[in-house]
Amino acid sequence: MQEVSQALVLVSAAFCVLVLALRLWRAFQHPGPADLARARGVVGRGVLYAFTVGMLPWEKPARSLKFWVAYIRGILFHLGAFTGLAVLALSPWLGSFPPAVRGVLLAGVAVGLVAGLAGLVTRWADGELRGLSVPDDYLSLVLVVVFLAGALAALGEPSRRPLFYLLSCPMLLYAPFSKIRHCVYFFLSRFYYGAALGRSGLLEHGVGERAES
Repeated sequence: MQEVSQALVLVSAAFCVLVLALRLWRAFQHPGPADLARARGVVGRGVLYAFTVGMLPWEKPARSLKFWVAYIRGILFHLGAFTGLAVLALSPWLGSFPPAVRGVLLAGVAVGLVAGLAGLVTRWADGELRGLSVPDDYLSLVLVVVFLAGALAALGEPSRRPLFYLLSCPMLLYAPFSKIRHCVYFFLSRFYYGAALGRSGLLEHGVGERAES
């Protein structure tokens, strides 16, 4: 069972990486229109802003309680998801991890799992959000939650790795065709946004927030 499940997850992961790489390659083959305006700022400064200060909550135009709850939940969910991917990559050596390291990983995955479940409930309970949602929103979220549950099980008992591998396969196979692929496009879009913002010189005038909104 261990060998079969491990082979399945390796094939699924390779497929996921290959398709995402092809999508990125296609994106680079179709660059946007050239910016004909004269450069008024520094591109590097804009990129740095986009990946640092520009991602902070107080740089966003909306700051209601609902926004703060969603922002924190999103941060915890994504941190948990990336922790789960790290657990998957390191899974062959889980049994040799010191208890403290496994405890930290377990806490990260558990928090992400709770945040994912909360997000799923909120998406269904909030009428406005439910009206904007499509089936992929729910399926993607469910698959990541199931993946995190498998990671949690494997961290609690390394002998459950075959179960973790089997629960990971659906997410890995579906990711390149779903909203989950934003885990790759996010960084690309932030780079282009920051480059355009820096080149425009808007940051020099302290209007980064207005530019993003």
